[in-house]
Amino acid sequence: MPPKSTGKEKAVDAEEVLQAVVIAESFNQRFAPLTANKPRVHAMKLPTSTHSFGDALRFVDSQSIITNDFVLVSGDMVCNVKIDEMVKAHKARRKVDHEVIMTVLVKEAAVDHLVMKEVLNGGDERPKGETAVFTLDAESKQLLHYEGVPATPKLSNATVSRALLKDTELDIRYDLIDCGIDVCSVDVPIIFSDNFHENDLRRDFVTDVLTSEILGKKIYCHFAEDGYAARVRDPRTYAAVSRDILGRWCFPLVPDDNHPGGHQYEHLPGNTYLAKDKVILSRNCKIGNNTLIGPGSRLNDTARVEGSVLGENCIIDGGSMIRSSYLWNNVRVGAGCIIKESILGAGVVLEMGVVVERGCLIGEGVVIKAYSKISEFSRIARQSAGNGTETLKFSILTSLKLDQGLGDSDTFYLLDEPSQGADSDSDDDEDPFESAANLRYLRL
Repeated sequence: MPPKSTGKEKAVDAEEVLQAVVIAESFNQRFAPLTANKPRVHAMKLPTSTHSFGDALRFVDSQSIITNDFVLVSGDMVCNVKIDEMVKAHKARRKVDHEVIMTVLVKEAAVDHLVMKEVLNGGDERPKGETAVFTLDAESKQLLHYEGVPATPKLSNATVSRALLKDTELDIRYDLIDCGIDVCSVDVPIIFSDNFHENDLRRDFVTDVLTSEILGKKIYCHFAEDGYAARVRDPRTYAAVSRDILGRWCFPLVPDDNHPGGHQYEHLPGNTYLAKDKVILSRNCKIGNNTLIGPGSRLNDTARVEGSVLGENCIIDGGSMIRSSYLWNNVRVGAGCIIKESILGAGVVLEMGVVVERGCLIGEGVVIKAYSKISEFSRIARQSAGNGTETLKFSILTSLKLDQGLGDSDTFYLLDEPSQGADSDSDDDEDPFESAANLRYLRL
């Protein structure tokens, strides 16, 4: 007969329960119009008054659901790193010093890590849109200074306080991938509630904590030794992470095992993946390396797909070529079409002979007329019934005429990209990471 459990053992078990908060919204328009009617990550709906990461944490605090240390995760994160050691290290620090409120998971970027290749341009280490400089205590790995680095205006020097240079050996790093996973104390949502100006977790909250003499709180970094970790922050990293998954960097998170949709895939040489359910391939079609063909999809005669992902029930007619692109479910591509480095939302229809140049985002349900050419980096949206321009949250929308290549059964909209100099007259309060100039580095 096993011994009876004691109240002390129950208390220990209760103390070891670890809560998690997943913030599934990105609070930006980098994927518009693909996210006009469908969020990037499915989750419990936040109040309509939630417009930032800070608002989300303040809402969590108002619900009084956080009772102990918790894991804070970004919903756009792809990761196979084990965090048990990170949690243990955080709890150990908290026992010694209750001013420790957060441990940030970071990882040194491998030289051939595709996400980091998007960060470094040709080896000269110029930032590509959204990176950061971490200044750490070399021995304890306490985070002493954090500085976000947009692509523009270009940052040539990192700023470090003179006070940090006294009696401390510093480790200044620009090669770290922020995994989007933090272990936090209950103080974190409380501090957000007390400071309504804090909206971004890193650039506002972390910066304020590290520079505040009043708070006196501490943040540490934990280095992941093994595994893969990256966030899908924008179309550029969406493509990079997708290629990493196809290249099996994220194993065991690969299409032929642990597929989130529950579908079964066959892994073929060249990192080609074919769904085992009702895929129809013409004898003369060609499938290149690093390609995934979803269930129910069909490639007709002489259709060619390379370095791309096709969702469920996509139909590619003869003579069409799809290169380094991502087609969501139920996309129909007519004969002789060319698609280059673009993302097509669910239900998009391209009639025959359409050319989609690189960097385009075409929203759900858009129909492109035959022999149209869509200019590079275009964003095209379909205004469904009941969805106005405020729902799409585009800065400028202009109705497209039929001779510009769109179907005549609905109204379609094109996002006007600001000109190169448009951001020069912007307000000083504009977030440099969401400026028109910086967002150009985050496109496909």
